[in-house]
Amino acid sequence: MNKKVFVTVIFIFSLYIAVFSKGTAEKDYAAARSLLEESKNTAALQNIVDVIEDKPESMENGISLARKTMKNQAEFQKAFHELIELLKVDPNNNLKRIAIIDKMEILESDMDPELRDFLYRVKTSSFYAIYRIKFNEIMNEGIKLIKEKKYNDASSVFVKGFSMYDGDAMSEDENNRISSVLKKEFDLIKADTKKYEEAYSKFISDVNKYGTKAFSSSVSSIGNELSALKNSSDRLRDITGSLVKSGALLKQIYLNERTRNAEAEESILPFAYRLTKGRDSAKEYEGVEGAMEAGVYDPLYSLADRHWQEIKKLWFESCDTFNFENDISIEKNLSLLDFHLKSLTGIYSVINTRSGSRFGKVVDSQDKKRNSLAELNKIMDSAKKYYSRFLIMRTKIQPVPASYTGSSDELRNSENSKIKNLKAEIQELDFMISSVKKLSESSMPHIANDLAKEQEALDVKNNLLLSNLNKSRLMCYDEIAIINNRSANRAFDETKERYEIFSSAQKDNDKISPGEARKELISLREIIKLDLRILNNFVKDADPAISASSKIFEENKNGVEKTIASLKELSGVIDSDLALTESTLLKIQLAKNEADLRFEEAKRNLASGNFAAARRNIELSRTRTNDALQFEENPEYRSFTDIRLDQLGKDINDAENAVVVKDVRAYLEKAKKDYFNTEFIRAEEALTAARSRWAVTNVEPNEEIENWLAIVNTAGTLKTGRSIPASAPLYPQMIQLLNNANQLYLEAEEKIKAGQKTSALNNLNQAKDNIRQVLLIFPYNEIAGQLNLKIDKLTDPVNFNEQFKRKVQTIRAEYKRNSQKSYSDLLDLYGIDKNFPGLAGLKNEVEIYLGLKLPPPNLKAIAESSNLTKSAQAIYRSGDRLSFPIALQQLDTAIKLDPQNVSAIQLKDSIQMSMGGAAVVVLSASDEAQYQQAVAELQKGNKVIAAALVEQLMQSRNARNSAKVRELKKRIDALL
Repeated sequence: MNKKVFVTVIFIFSLYIAVFSKGTAEKDYAAARSLLEESKNTAALQNIVDVIEDKPESMENGISLARKTMKNQAEFQKAFHELIELLKVDPNNNLKRIAIIDKMEILESDMDPELRDFLYRVKTSSFYAIYRIKFNEIMNEGIKLIKEKKYNDASSVFVKGFSMYDGDAMSEDENNRISSVLKKEFDLIKADTKKYEEAYSKFISDVNKYGTKAFSSSVSSIGNELSALKNSSDRLRDITGSLVKSGALLKQIYLNERTRNAEAEESILPFAYRLTKGRDSAKEYEGVEGAMEAGVYDPLYSLADRHWQEIKKLWFESCDTFNFENDISIEKNLSLLDFHLKSLTGIYSVINTRSGSRFGKVVDSQDKKRNSLAELNKIMDSAKKYYSRFLIMRTKIQPVPASYTGSSDELRNSENSKIKNLKAEIQELDFMISSVKKLSESSMPHIANDLAKEQEALDVKNNLLLSNLNKSRLMCYDEIAIINNRSANRAFDETKERYEIFSSAQKDNDKISPGEARKELISLREIIKLDLRILNNFVKDADPAISASSKIFEENKNGVEKTIASLKELSGVIDSDLALTESTLLKIQLAKNEADLRFEEAKRNLASGNFAAARRNIELSRTRTNDALQFEENPEYRSFTDIRLDQLGKDINDAENAVVVKDVRAYLEKAKKDYFNTEFIRAEEALTAARSRWAVTNVEPNEEIENWLAIVNTAGTLKTGRSIPASAPLYPQMIQLLNNANQLYLEAEEKIKAGQKTSALNNLNQAKDNIRQVLLIFPYNEIAGQLNLKIDKLTDPVNFNEQFKRKVQTIRAEYKRNSQKSYSDLLDLYGIDKNFPGLAGLKNEVEIYLGLKLPPPNLKAIAESSNLTKSAQAIYRSGDRLSFPIALQQLDTAIKLDPQNVSAIQLKDSIQMSMGGAAVVVLSASDEAQYQQAVAELQKGNKVIAAALVEQLMQSRNARNSAKVRELKKRIDALL
């Protein structure tokens, strides 16, 4: 209301309140009353003001009307303030807002346009809010029924929502127009709802039939039921499709009306299409369309869920059969699982049949999940087969009994059934473990396909299976470790015992040859090598994880390692013994090789006539042969070498004997020549050489040599002391005495010539003293004897001849009794005066007697010598070698009778060459060993033992004829 008008009215009221008559006023204010009745308070008040201005006298009536108008305006203002306050404190109280606005509209119908527009908007929004609340209540009720699976009831609720709008928010004409537009579609929707309800019972019946057959305990074809279900669901979808079209048309009507008339938003239109199709923002089933779709999809989903539940139940039932107590077959379960998985394909094909409804989207048919589950079925089937195999295998794996002590055969025998079976079981277990692990790994990707629990359940069983497989595998390894450990201990004990027996026998019994020892040691070494290889392979192949997992395995592996250390230690001892034995065998072989080499060299030496080298080499061959035999007694080798060396020794001796005979003859001839030339020392040297040369090939002395040695020795004896050898210990002193005596003699000779006889005699006495000292040691010294005669002659020349004569007579009388002195004195006298009468004849007589000269020929002896030679010649020509020694005796006698018998000498040499030497060049192995033992005992000072050993050797013809044995006997005899 205008403030100016309001003030004016109040002023007029105060001026004219009492001056206006009542009758006129009724007429004058009729228009104002009419406006007041129409709630046009402002217009009425303006009219009243206008009347009062024209007819002040009617003021009283005007003021009365003005008061009514102002009262209405005051109430209007109060209601307005109440509305404003309500909007502030309780904005959602739509009904009170509408009541206040209705009151304000009653109080004032001719309000300001802006205020009217404001109130209209507030009232419209309040009505819309109320309808929205009703709509939401209907939607919530319908959705609740859908969730309660009361799909037809839900559709009825949504359809009833069409009548919630009373048209108060718009004009009656507009409301009638919109109702006319919607009637056709509402009728179609109601008809489709009825059809759906009628067809739905058939669909539910088909659902139940399908469920009854599909979820029975026995598997059978559900093709017919699925087909019927598809047909009935298709019928419902056709109806739903019709409804969808109606809903779409309602929405289009709403959109068209809203474009044309904003008031359409406050009409039934936005609610009608939403009650049919559901809200555009809907995330779940709602509206008639949603109820219809849910009515189809929910039972189908329920069937699918039942299939999944059955699958899940069967799956976990199958998993539960892995109880490691019984082998329960899961073939039926797997068959049922396959049936349900295939059935799901059919159900999902029905579910995914489109109806045109926005709720009827193509759902995930869970192909991946079903395919994954099918794969998991296969994995479970494979795992179950391994499980069944394992249960059978588990019964075969039995722990090693505590009483088991092991066996070396079980350790070394590669075909050992225990180890072989255990390894085969481990191999099979390893294969199964690897396979189950692969199965577990292959199941992992299926977690992503909503099968986490199923995969986990299977994985738990697979892990349990793996755990049991690993336990059995550990048990097998434990058994192998126990068998290896105990068998290794037994094998080591046996090998050690065998070695100790061998070692003890080797020490106590020399009959074990190095070859046999080597064979035994190699056998032991090979056994140890085999055991070490087996045990080292066991340790090397031992999985650290096994050791970490099994205390039994670790303990037995440690036991094996200790046995390995013991075997290595024993192997070291055996290797050391074997090295010594190999060294001995090498020495034996080297000795044999050198023995053979020396033997062959001796043969070559024999062929070339180098007898000294042949003897040296054959002796070395014998030494090396005995060295070999000392290391290793070999009867066959001993016999073989004894025979070959003995034969070669005889060949050497016989061949050299021919040369020896010639050499001896040459020595004899030289000795004779020297003898007859009074070169007795040379003759003796030649004869000694002949004797030595003869002894090279002969054992018995050569009688001819011995005869001549006797002659020469006799002559040598006669000559002994005639001169002083430079090697004599007192040679310098003796020569000094002789020189002094000779000098004194010469001085005396000069003094006598000078007439100094006394002084000369003094010199001669001194000379005599010097001579006596020489003769005391060398009584037959030629210089001393002759100088003594010269001194006697110089001292007493007158009587010297008489003295000389007496000496000759004494020699003649004494030479046969005291040959050496007589012959020495004879030579002294002969040296002073060769021409003394009868002296030369006496010298010739004595020398023939002493054998220093050959006697004149004896015809009788010559004849006898000839006869003996002829007899010997006859024996030689007869070839009777056994009689050859007799022939030699005859010839020795013949030569003694006639030293000039050349035929006897030549025949003797021929027979000796033919007979060969009797000396033994090389001893047999046993004799050589005894000889060396005797030498060793002699070197240690054990003369008696050495003598006894030599005496034993002398009992052997072979050893008795050995020069070195004879020589050793002489040495020992000389020491005893």
